[in-house]
Amino acid sequence: MFSDCIPMTTGKVFPENMFDDKVQNVMKTFLKSLDPVLLKAARRGSPNLTFTDEQLNHSLSSSVHDVAQNSELFARLHRIVDGAFSDIIDKEIERSMVANTSMKKQKQPFNKSKLEQEGASTISQTISETREFITFRNDALKRLHSILADLVDNFDEEFPVSPSVSSTALGLASDTLLVDNNIIAGTSIALSDIGENHLSDTYGCVGGSSAYNISYGSDSENSFTNGSTSRHKSLMFFDDNHLRTVADNLSSTRSEKIRLRALNDLLNYAPNEVISIGSWKILCPHLIVALGDTNLEIAMACLTLHSRLLAAANMSVVCETLTNLVEHLVQWFSSPNIDELQSTAISIDISNPIIEIKFKQVTKKKIFYTLILDFLQETTKYWMRYSESHVEHIITETIRLFSYGILVPEANGGRILPLHFIALLDPEANWFRTWMHATYSRVYVLRALTNNKNLLVNAYQSVLNYANTHNQPMNVGNDGNDNAMYPYGVRKRSTTTASSDSSMRSIVPPTNSSTIVPSFLSSLTTGSPVSSNAHPTAPAMVPASSSHYTRVELSNVHFVYSLALLEYVIYSKQARENLFPLMINHDKRVNVKEILRIFVQIMFAANSGRTASSLCCQLLKRLCLESDTCGSLMCSDDLFETLYRPIKQYLSTKKSFNDYLRSNQNTFAENSLISLADLFAAMASNDVGYQYLIRTSATSNLNSPALLIVSYVKRILSQYTSNRSGIMTPDLTFPTSYSTMPRKLLAEFLYVCRLIYSRTLGLLTIKRTNLHKVLADIYKVETEIVNTPSLYRSPSAESEEQMNKSDISWKETLLDHLLLFASTPKGILLLTQTGYLPECIIYIDEHWRSTGQVGKLERYGYGYLLSQMANTPSVISRLYESGFVEYLINQLWNELEYVSDDLTTVFPRRFPSEPISRYALKPLLSLLSVVCPFSAAFELLSMDDNEILTPHNADENPQPSTLSHLLKRIAFVNDDNGVRKLLSYEHTHTTGLRLLSVMQSDLDVQLLLEIKYNYIKILRQAQGEIESGGNIILDQLSLARNHVLVNAELIGGIQEKNMPPWTLNENDSVAVTSIPLFADSMPLPDVYTIKVTYGGLNNTKTEENELHRFIRSSRPDRLDDRWLGKCRHLFMTALRQSTQESVPLSLMADLLDAVVDIYDKLHMDVVFNPSRDSSSSSSMTVQKDALIKLSSTSSLTPLQELGVNKALNYAVRIGLVQDQSVSQQNLSRLLKALKSHLKQKSIIPSSSSNNSKFGGSASVNSSFSNLLTASALADGNGNRLNYTCLSDAYPGFDWFSTTIFLLMGGDDIRSWRWLRTFSLLLPSGFLWYARLFNTPFVSNEMNINGLHPVYAGIGHCVELIVEQEMAPIFAAFRMSGLAISHMVVHWTKQCFWSVLDWPELVTYICVCILYGIDYQVYFCVALLRHLKNDIIYQHSSRNLLPFLKCHQIRGFSMRNVIEYMVSLEKKYRSTIMSELKELLCSNSNVSNVTTKQTNV
Repeated sequence: MFSDCIPMTTGKVFPENMFDDKVQNVMKTFLKSLDPVLLKAARRGSPNLTFTDEQLNHSLSSSVHDVAQNSELFARLHRIVDGAFSDIIDKEIERSMVANTSMKKQKQPFNKSKLEQEGASTISQTISETREFITFRNDALKRLHSILADLVDNFDEEFPVSPSVSSTALGLASDTLLVDNNIIAGTSIALSDIGENHLSDTYGCVGGSSAYNISYGSDSENSFTNGSTSRHKSLMFFDDNHLRTVADNLSSTRSEKIRLRALNDLLNYAPNEVISIGSWKILCPHLIVALGDTNLEIAMACLTLHSRLLAAANMSVVCETLTNLVEHLVQWFSSPNIDELQSTAISIDISNPIIEIKFKQVTKKKIFYTLILDFLQETTKYWMRYSESHVEHIITETIRLFSYGILVPEANGGRILPLHFIALLDPEANWFRTWMHATYSRVYVLRALTNNKNLLVNAYQSVLNYANTHNQPMNVGNDGNDNAMYPYGVRKRSTTTASSDSSMRSIVPPTNSSTIVPSFLSSLTTGSPVSSNAHPTAPAMVPASSSHYTRVELSNVHFVYSLALLEYVIYSKQARENLFPLMINHDKRVNVKEILRIFVQIMFAANSGRTASSLCCQLLKRLCLESDTCGSLMCSDDLFETLYRPIKQYLSTKKSFNDYLRSNQNTFAENSLISLADLFAAMASNDVGYQYLIRTSATSNLNSPALLIVSYVKRILSQYTSNRSGIMTPDLTFPTSYSTMPRKLLAEFLYVCRLIYSRTLGLLTIKRTNLHKVLADIYKVETEIVNTPSLYRSPSAESEEQMNKSDISWKETLLDHLLLFASTPKGILLLTQTGYLPECIIYIDEHWRSTGQVGKLERYGYGYLLSQMANTPSVISRLYESGFVEYLINQLWNELEYVSDDLTTVFPRRFPSEPISRYALKPLLSLLSVVCPFSAAFELLSMDDNEILTPHNADENPQPSTLSHLLKRIAFVNDDNGVRKLLSYEHTHTTGLRLLSVMQSDLDVQLLLEIKYNYIKILRQAQGEIESGGNIILDQLSLARNHVLVNAELIGGIQEKNMPPWTLNENDSVAVTSIPLFADSMPLPDVYTIKVTYGGLNNTKTEENELHRFIRSSRPDRLDDRWLGKCRHLFMTALRQSTQESVPLSLMADLLDAVVDIYDKLHMDVVFNPSRDSSSSSSMTVQKDALIKLSSTSSLTPLQELGVNKALNYAVRIGLVQDQSVSQQNLSRLLKALKSHLKQKSIIPSSSSNNSKFGGSASVNSSFSNLLTASALADGNGNRLNYTCLSDAYPGFDWFSTTIFLLMGGDDIRSWRWLRTFSLLLPSGFLWYARLFNTPFVSNEMNINGLHPVYAGIGHCVELIVEQEMAPIFAAFRMSGLAISHMVVHWTKQCFWSVLDWPELVTYICVCILYGIDYQVYFCVALLRHLKNDIIYQHSSRNLLPFLKCHQIRGFSMRNVIEYMVSLEKKYRSTIMSELKELLCSNSNVSNVTTKQTNV
């Protein structure tokens, strides 16, 4: 038999296990878990119905079964049964499977699911009929009965009842009532009372209604979830007749006991059953009455019912419930019998039970899910599941409630409205912010507000009342800090800056108490409010408490709430269009700007309090930070007239600022002025607001808001510097804050000025105010104050220390504002004029190492400032002396090589998967932005190469501390010794080659490195190791070296040379393996050279056009301005043609000859040494003699000689030169003569002042005579720059002269004559980089610091246009830490050699000379516009600097951008030309220069 298979010990062992204490404890826990179920079932009846035991057992069957299935007792029994009979079950399953297999073999049809059910049933029946299982079951039941009997005998000990019994054990719904200190929230019912009633019910008390009856078991629908019906197994379902009976029992004529029992019945209904079609209309009137019942138990029970209905998943139920609540609240607020809501009430006490119960109907803190505010905030998460009609109904009903009533114009008057209660609980109007956030809900909110604007009208009236109440003149002597309005022990309300995802306010959050601390409400006022009526009556003051609110406090919190409402409405463009203007009293129309003016009025009101002023400031600030709201709302003349009132009021007086602040003329508190500065700063950080601030009128710049702000600050600072002590004469009759200069106020307004001058157009707007000099004077005064004791300082050591800290902080603030002048090229020039450039460099060195962010509203870091300043050799010299360059080198070295000795064996170095790891990329880019320019590289590499060894491993493996040693260690590696010194050779050497490739992209730096280190030979030797046994080793290092060598050997544009790849391209293995490499003595492979021939002067293939015939037929005696105008027209027509070479290169030489002769003849743009130079029209013999004579007095440097060879190699390759040896002699002679010529022209003869049109030439000669005779430049501290002092001539190669020489067909005499004449013209100062090196035609500061006009002029103007026309490109450069002027200098210094093809390069020079030097600016802008997509992409890839430096420009053509350049000329010519002339002719009278420019 089957029973024989059961072990004999089964029936004995497992029943014995039932005796352990664990089973008894589990049984006791299970019985306790049934307690709430039993209690709920016992109270589901009504007075007319009684339950028998059978009915009770039947109603409990499903609930007890559900509880039991989830209990630990059943889980333990399951484990025991499984352990006892698992083997038998497994064998039966196998037997059943064998039977099924036989059925399949016999091919009998069968149903799989049916077989599974029958098999399980058969196995269970078989096991249950065995003798062992019957014995096991009987023994187990006996043991369980024994345990139950023991629990019953010891019931009082096992199930004690204490007064602190939990609400769950008593049947209290945890989702409806909150227990606090053993008291049910919102009632006076103690848990001890409930416990007694519970005991009485337990021992057979029948009937009656206890306090417990107001609470019912949770229906498990206590959150805004899907509300599945499987979670409502404890609910009962009755028919409609029973609901009608319940409705009758809810009548106010019934006794309280019957009404409570009726509410109990409703709580046991499913929400869908309560709100049925036939009964809800009958229930509604009674429920509304019950909500307002004076019996708190009835009211709270009804409120609990509504909270459950609001949590239902059925939206029809939710809508009906919300309508019921709204209707009740509207009726209650409209009741004339409630004294606390009347206008005569001076306060409201929510500790009053009647008021408290109504307060709880709108609060979200006490009763879960019965709160309207909580419902409003949570339901938006699920709106997408509901129909539009339901959503619209919810919003409409809510707006109807909150819009109830009319706020009277009288401050602190009128009835208390629902919004007063809502404001107490949600001062920030978070529910409204949530609704307005999403587009889906915003549509319905705006639709409801459009139909019912009373909510916004009341909000406007509240703000207006507050403004009228606090629009009082400031008392003399009040410092405006409103400290007096915060009584002792009162907690102030804090405010924070606006964020992107939440409100800008940070109200003191409500605590666990039932109300908000009223001291916050009191802080909104500084004294007794004054009504706007003719006869104001001050309300009686009631001592503030946690449950008592005066009418003043209610008005204040309503004002805060109204600010929040209006903020969210005004911030939405759709809301502004649909809801405004507001109609007030059917006759007054109020638009948005009028409301904003009221906000400004409150912000400026002296007695409005710091909190109210700050709230309005933050609201306005948020509007200023967004372009949409700033442009349409804040940038209006009428509003700015109100904002500028404090500034204009002070500028119209003649008093000092301190005297003005404490005079009767001042109506503005100091904190209001600080808020105004904060507002201006937010506006200046926004592009739209910035444009509005720097706007200029058609007549004068004096009306510019930026100029007004700067004038305001400058006047205060000037008074400060005139005192020389930094402290005004103290007056003990006034507060201490008026005896010193308001540094905080000055710091805020200086920050506004800084946001203006840190951008190109803003700097041009305010530069004539000389703010930089005023700041320098203040810094000088502060420096003297620190070292000089003051008579007015406190003798206290603590006070002395505090003042010293304040002085240091103020000095750092001034230095920070001075440093930000370096954010633009022309700003650096102004910074050099202050004399505090060294201090600024030390400051940037300190802050770079601590933080990378420049300021709170700037969108760039100190890396951008360094990139901007890298073209200034004096800055590089100071950075080197301060150790900052060494710091950058150490940062890169640490990422590449340095590993602490104690971590080497534990934590191995990271092995990068990319050629340059992302950890090393950031320090590499930071170093490149500093050392890439030729002036910076020349200065650093000319320093002493004797490196100071670091203590770490100084003998074996010294750490590099200079640029020269860094290049030797990581770039110039060609032997085993250098390889062994690197821990990560491949990664480090690849990074070094990348550093070298970017640096050598500057052709002058490439020549310098070749002369100094002969690095091409070193890399060729290292590349020779790639061949082994006839096979070529192709890896990352061989590719990188090949890339560097090809760039070093070849010069040319995209159509003149092919560039090898930098890295291995895994996606194109065929292309990688076919890359030709060269090394050691191998020649350059032909694949990198593109065969092109431009033909020079003998090119006759191009068909002659009208321009060609016009120039060929022109006679020198007929060259005048009319000829020039026609030539410009024909040249532009030829450029616009679609042919590849519409303007022949041979024709351009003749064109330049004629144009320069006309300029010289008509004195157009003659600004450098404008005396007549008769040699320009001399014969060829005289020109040749002068060339030979001057060339004999100078010599070329090795760098320049190497440049001649490279340039001529390029010329021969593209067909510009036939005989390289002859051309080399001619070019060398020309460059020597030009060097001597430029030296002579840098000294202005004293006699020239009589013949010149410049009145200041003599002064120029005298001011620069000592400088030029010394042939060395030094700053005020005697420091000299290698870049400017090693030679009085330009140390780099003259790429412009070489371009002209090749364009003239290698004719040195023709080139000499043309260049001598061209050197007198304005374009020569920018096109010819060597022309203005160490000359008197630029300021002394520019010569001393090595600043070039191309950087300070062209670079600044290019940034100006890019910022105005192409904001994404400008932002990409700033966020990448790369200055646009950095690339402008790089391109223009070498005349776009190795960037553009030769035809585009020559066309660039012709256009700039023919149409004006401002076209050089437009050309650079057009180039950046052409690279727009590449710039944005490379910025995101953190590769912008290497991309722009190392890659030729593909697909650029002058004929494609000439129309765009013409459009830029029409907009910016007047601004650019005035700036360039002013920059170059700062020591000359440029106004007398004849300049004739014809617009294209």
